[in-house]
Order: sequence, then C-alpha cells, then structure tokens
Amino acid sequence: MIEFDIPTYLDGAILIEELNAAGVSVAVNPVYERPVPTIREGKLWLDIAPEDKDKAQLVVQSHSGGN
Repeated sequence: MIEFDIPTYLDGAILIEELNAAGVSVAVNPVYERPVPTIREGKLWLDIAPEDKDKAQLVVQSHSGGN
C-alpha cells in the first residue's frame, strides 16, 4: 500500500479507471472483490507496485482541481 494526499475531488471508481489507463494496476481488495482506493488516517492508500508511484501521483493530483 502506498500513501498519497487525498485529492480535493475524489471519485474512487473514476480514479481506478484513470490509474488503469495510465498503466497502474491496483490490486483487488478481497473484501470488495475489486480494486478500490482506501482512505485511512486522513490519507489515500493505493495497493500498487512501488515502481508505479510516480505515475499514480500524477493521476491522483489531477483530482485536486489544479489541472
């Protein structure tokens, strides 16, 4: 699980779609039986490979309304 700041505008389903389109694979959450972002301790957590962090950061940032 990799930690990110929670973006201003967060739609988890759209975020997962955009991550997939950017080539970032999010692991399936066994509770929900699909990939989902997790919010815990005031942070956004994604179960992704460490080497995908930079690509994921760009996608997450796009949800902050700055782009």
